[in-house]
Amino acid sequence: YGMKNVLCSSKDSKGNLYLGFAVGGLAVLTEEGCLKRIDIQGIGDARHRSLVIDLDDNLWVSSDNGGVYCVCISENLQPLNRKEYPSHLFNDQHITAMYCDKDGVVWVGTMNGLYRYDSNTDSYKEFEHPYPRENFYVSGIIEDHSGNLWITGLRGIYRITDDAMVQYYEPLTRCEIGKTAYKSGLAIDKN
Repeated sequence: YGMKNVLCSSKDSKGNLYLGFAVGGLAVLTEEGCLKRIDIQGIGDARHRSLVIDLDDNLWVSSDNGGVYCVCISENLQPLNRKEYPSHLFNDQHITAMYCDKDGVVWVGTMNGLYRYDSNTDSYKEFEHPYPRENFYVSGIIEDHSGNLWITGLRGIYRITDDAMVQYYEPLTRCEIGKTAYKSGLAIDKN
């Protein structure tokens, strides 16, 4: 298919693994082990830095210079329709991380901010917090068993509780704790 360098992945409720590539677009590795290219009108071969499957098995995918798309996928793994959330909603920044929390809210991290999907307005709103940083590059988003979101950035880690309280943890060093060119991943242990 001409796809190179997997940048992101997410699994649906049926065990299919969706893959976003730096070159060549999107694909799904089925539970049976077959790799199928996913052609979505208008975003096919774009660079996809992040994607996530929501609670309804919709595919949310980022596209450099295009913003975010929500794609309804059929039983035979073909795109049925798509909804576009253009890049200007994210201050024209590349999308660097996406996460669907336990309540079905799709969060989007960019090179300079964090955004929360509002299903009432069918739009994204920038998440305001009391720890503004000159460069709030979001490299990862994950949720713990208590429903807290953990957001990794270049200079520290943010914890957002269910009641939207934000705590910021910064190492004593003045250097960056992450690199913009690398995403090493996130994990939370079972405890």
